[in-house]
Amino acid sequence: MRKKFATNAEIMEKAQAEIAGDLYQIRRDTSRTEEFKKAEVAKSYQRMRATRDRLVAERDAAVKDYRRTLERDIFAGRGSTDPSWAISRRDAADRAEQLETPAQAAALLARAERQGDEPLARAIAERSYEMRWSDVANQFLETRPDVAPRFEELWEHVEPNMQQVLHDAIQLEVRPEELGTMSDYEIDRLASSFDAAQAAS
Repeated sequence: MRKKFATNAEIMEKAQAEIAGDLYQIRRDTSRTEEFKKAEVAKSYQRMRATRDRLVAERDAAVKDYRRTLERDIFAGRGSTDPSWAISRRDAADRAEQLETPAQAAALLARAERQGDEPLARAIAERSYEMRWSDVANQFLETRPDVAPRFEELWEHVEPNMQQVLHDAIQLEVRPEELGTMSDYEIDRLASSFDAAQAAS
């Protein structure tokens, strides 16, 4: 079963749910001016943004950690704790990095398979993953069906771009109606204006 991580929509739903109660209390408070209540809404919105950004960062860190785990499991192999294996693996990685075409990689992989050179076979598989040589990757997986599910998951994995992720998450947010089309800068200024006024009083 593939590991699942929170989607942008789920993150936004959670972030907005955290301030739903605050917004309800602010809106039903008849003892405050509309201007004051709007500033309080702005503060709640600030908290929502902070929660959103934190959840996105935590999710993407978990995704990256999981990717590294998959890479170690697939490309390091079961003998990765053996010093001699580690040396062989480094030598194999140097050879694999010299491969420039899928044909070269397929030929060297076939030779590694015949000779039982598992470190080299894994290094070629890693090179095929980096270069997106699907035929070579499938050749590697033909004799390793137990590795195939994890390899396919890694193959389909895309490293998250934080700016794009945040942009996508922002598009899903529902801004409180009191803030209308205000920019984030204007919202931050509104939220801080009442803090400054209260501090001065």
